[in-house]
Amino acid sequence: MQALNAPLEARLVERLLQMVGLAFADSCARLGEAGTRRQVEQAIARADAWGMVTEQQTAFVVWLLFRWGAAFDTEPRLAALRELLQVAGVSGDEKLALATRRLAADGLA
Repeated sequence: MQALNAPLEARLVERLLQMVGLAFADSCARLGEAGTRRQVEQAIARADAWGMVTEQQTAFVVWLLFRWGAAFDTEPRLAALRELLQVAGVSGDEKLALATRRLAADGLA
C-alpha cells in the first residue's frame, strides 16, 4: 500500500486473511494458505491502484475479489462498479460509499 511500511502492511494482510477465512472459508480451503494470501495481496494492489487505501476501503476490494472471483474487475455485471472504482479524483471514502450503493441498487451485494 502507498503509505504503509512493511510491518503495518503485514498486520493488515493478517487481518484481511482472518476476515476472508471467516467469510469465505470454502474458497480459502480450496486456495490453501499461500493461494489465499496471494489473492489478498492482489486485491490490496488493486485497491491501492484505485486510491482505496484505508483498511475499510481495502477490505471492500478484498471482499469483491473473494465474492466475485479474481477477475471481478472484468465481470460484466460489475461494469458500472468497475468504472466508478477507476475514476481519478474521487476519494477512497466516496468510492466506497458509491460502490456500496451501486451494488445494493443492482442487487449484487
